[in-house]
Amino acid sequence: MQDSTPFPKKMWFFGIWFGTFYVITGGYLIIKRGPFKKKIDLYTIHKIEKNHMISAGIALSIERYTLYYGESNTAIIAPKNIDQLVNEIEKETNNKIEFYG
Repeated sequence: MQDSTPFPKKMWFFGIWFGTFYVITGGYLIIKRGPFKKKIDLYTIHKIEKNHMISAGIALSIERYTLYYGESNTAIIAPKNIDQLVNEIEKETNNKIEFYG
């Protein structure tokens, strides 16, 4: 019997390939974008600010933020709930992060 609905399978693949996840575990923020993964030490995060550039990074959302960590490192993020992410990082590290949303 032939499958007459191939579109959902393609959408599932698209979601796995381009899906973005943010996980806080073991003192790190893990950013997973499709096949790519970045691990950021929570204690090095010092600022998060709204990014207004449309061409910034590969985030698939209009509402993007630049996360500053270390001496001069950045990552473009687009979590569904930025306030919750900032609160979780601050709770985990007991440090206040500069946040400009």
